Amino acid sequence: MTDVHTHGIYLNGRTVLPETIHGIKKRILCDNVDATMVQFSFEKATTDCPNRWEKGFTFQYWDEDNNKWKTDVEACKGQSTSYSQKDMVIMLVLDYSYSMKDNIPRLQSSAINFINSVSAVSDGNVHIGVVAFSGMDLAQNQVFPITPLDSSNKDQFVRFIRNSNKGKETALYYYMDKAIGMMETYVARKGFSKDSYNGTCMITFTDGLDNASINDNISLSMHRGRKNEYLSYLSSQLSGSSPKMILGLPVESFAIGFTGSEEFTSEDRDFFREVLQQTTPDAEHFRLATRFEEVEEYFKYITQQLTERWETLNMYVGESQYGRVRWVLNCGEAPRPEPLPDPKPVSGRRSPWFGISAEIGATGLSDIEMAPPLGGINLDMAFSVSDIVAIGGRFGLTIGEYWYGSGWETVMGLLIGPEVKITFPNNSAVIAGFGFGAVNGNGAMYPLRVGYKTKRSFFVTSELLISGGDIGFGIGLGFSFGGKRRQ
Repeated sequence: MTDVHTHGIYLNGRTVLPETIHGIKKRILCDNVDATMVQFSFEKATTDCPNRWEKGFTFQYWDEDNNKWKTDVEACKGQSTSYSQKDMVIMLVLDYSYSMKDNIPRLQSSAINFINSVSAVSDGNVHIGVVAFSGMDLAQNQVFPITPLDSSNKDQFVRFIRNSNKGKETALYYYMDKAIGMMETYVARKGFSKDSYNGTCMITFTDGLDNASINDNISLSMHRGRKNEYLSYLSSQLSGSSPKMILGLPVESFAIGFTGSEEFTSEDRDFFREVLQQTTPDAEHFRLATRFEEVEEYFKYITQQLTERWETLNMYVGESQYGRVRWVLNCGEAPRPEPLPDPKPVSGRRSPWFGISAEIGATGLSDIEMAPPLGGINLDMAFSVSDIVAIGGRFGLTIGEYWYGSGWETVMGLLIGPEVKITFPNNSAVIAGFGFGAVNGNGAMYPLRVGYKTKRSFFVTSELLISGGDIGFGIGLGFSFGGKRRQ
């Protein structure tokens, strides 16, 4: 099988496999009937589907005659999951220092649960060692050598975890370093091949920072805290850009910092986090816990992360199958979208429309030197008779200058008349009207007033004025509201 692509399924974190996948002939039960099929195994399989592989797959082939995917209803629906048989080496580095005296039983339970969970998926291909550390001396005798784990020997691990003793001080860095060395030596001694090797992993639990580690090969003196030379050395091995490699794969490091054994201030917790996280590659590999329930949950998380990546998906096809094929994961029905509500009928009418505008202009243009200026404010309104047409009127107040022979005087006036508003589908509109009134003390009429309302609320107007035999004009700018469709 070549050119494998996935969607919603990840094979060792990838969605494209450029390499050739070789099938193996297998005798399996297919719909409770013996059958010989070709098995393709996809390692480290994970999926976004919340039901995972529970609902199985549908097998489809490419119909070359009709150029489409076709479900083979008679195909064997055989699909199974197993766990990788590649070798993986894990070290548990557990804090048995005196400050843990009240919490060691719970730590032991978490570690034992981890052993039991892994033993259920390991046929001896997962190799585990344990260090129950405290100070530099006591823990030399509290090391369980790396041993292939399976369901028949898990009790040996459990007895060691239960029977280890607590001690003074915390030689954390020394025993993390020792654990890395044990894994490197073990992999070299066992002679694992790269093709059958899944890497190394260290899981560290501690309730405090290192206060006892010594290694003269790293430094003749060890500072406390951030400046600790052993910490810098481990950080370069476990979180730097050039991590420690064993048989071509980096050492993976999980760390759990527990602050529930002693009184930690917020400053202490921040410092603990900053220092201990330097021994992990990223934030997902580190947890700072104030309650032991959080420790237990994180152990479960680590177990899930490791066991799921060991899962192998086995898919089957008939021996004579040729051409393009695919398996479609039945992830449960996608939620159906809620039906859209029936649109409410449009009444064909709009709400009343109102506008208010300010206007400037002049009359007496026959004698431009004597043309008295005017200004005004207008109120427009229209009431719909249909979705397009609305009828209403305009009422305007004016203020202007009028020549009485001896000088200019300020006078008030008004303009009033009907108008029509035509509204377009995009909610813009045109306005037209005419009317009568008085301007600057003379009777007046405006034979034409037109305007345009934008899709928003603003509108402009212009009009022609006739007053006392003189001609004038006006230009207005306004704001409106209403005129919306009724449902």
